Amino acid sequence: MIERQRDDRPFVSIDPKKFMSWGSSTRSIFALAVCLLVPVFLIVLAVPRLVEGIGLERARIAYEAAIDERPLPASVYQDAADAMSDVMADDGDALIERAELTELASNGRPAELHKARDLVIDGLLRSPVNPRGWTLLCQIDIYVSPTDASRCMDTAFFIAPFDWFLAPRRAVLAAYLWPQLDADVRAAAARRVRLMWEADEWPDHRLKRSLYDVYRAPNGPALLTAGFEGDKDEMRALNRWLLRRQMYGPQE
Repeated sequence: MIERQRDDRPFVSIDPKKFMSWGSSTRSIFALAVCLLVPVFLIVLAVPRLVEGIGLERARIAYEAAIDERPLPASVYQDAADAMSDVMADDGDALIERAELTELASNGRPAELHKARDLVIDGLLRSPVNPRGWTLLCQIDIYVSPTDASRCMDTAFFIAPFDWFLAPRRAVLAAYLWPQLDADVRAAAARRVRLMWEADEWPDHRLKRSLYDVYRAPNGPALLTAGFEGDKDEMRALNRWLLRRQMYGPQE
């Protein structure tokens, strides 16, 4: 007969209340850890978005300065363009905005101008009636593709012909390109400068004042002469105004 070995190990009694208490404490610690980790996890996810949001806000401020023609340091424009580097590829208007910021940051560097040109062309393929985009393309083409610049001006004058925010830039560009423009584009440019003289209702007379920049641009006098052709009285008034502006600075 086989005898069962005697187990002399002491019997350990487990109090059910203590066991339940230990389990409850563990669950509490786990719940506390989750409560602490969730906010940390959300913060980790939110920080890149916050940084991106700050960058896009700076880009918006820089672009508004460009619209108002308030010059900023090139580094500010570059930071703004970099902040828009992740814009959606099918957002034409955003690509054009990034192109303009890139052009402003370029300081005339050919590589940066070509980059800006590629961006604005991509933008126009998606937003083909963006008047600021066409004007920017003409401006860039003067430096990187002069043969295309005159053809670009034809489209620029056709798209939103009475966009007065862009009228000063277009007039100066037309003066630069005057020898290369065909008769129709010259006539369109001449009509615009005459309207800028007559229809300026801005409180600060910004359209009229911008004609001095047209006058100082290469071929500017030829463009202004074409705009006032056949009206000797207004031509004399323009000449007197330009003379006062040259001698005494902005008066109105």
